[in-house]
Amino acid sequence: MQLLRARRECAELFSSGDYQPLHANGKHSNYVIAFVRRFQDQFVVVVVPRLPHQLTISMRTSQSDGSSMCLSDLQGDLWEDTTVELNDDVPLRFREHFRGRSFNAADSQLRLADLFSELPFAVLTTSIVSNDIL
Repeated sequence: MQLLRARRECAELFSSGDYQPLHANGKHSNYVIAFVRRFQDQFVVVVVPRLPHQLTISMRTSQSDGSSMCLSDLQGDLWEDTTVELNDDVPLRFREHFRGRSFNAADSQLRLADLFSELPFAVLTTSIVSNDIL
């Protein structure tokens, strides 16, 4: 519901904003999809896992208890050195939309181990939505 409300409040950003794919670097860069949408001074960055089954297959086969994988297995340290590189025109300070955490992109890089520490995806915004929905 939070994201749908943000879409409604910032309709032009989501419907008319420029779409720019973002480049990932690091060990698991092939398993990430990231993009930014921009409309005037509004930005939203979306980062999600790609092909999560393939990414976690080696972990699954090494689990001795036979348990299956779940979304929480895609969080945090699994991503090791993987980063998403921000374009030059994108701000370096963001707020994570669902949890309200702040992120600063050191050297224009966002670390996935940090982004995915609580959820296995990230929706980062600048000042596009009212604080009461965060």
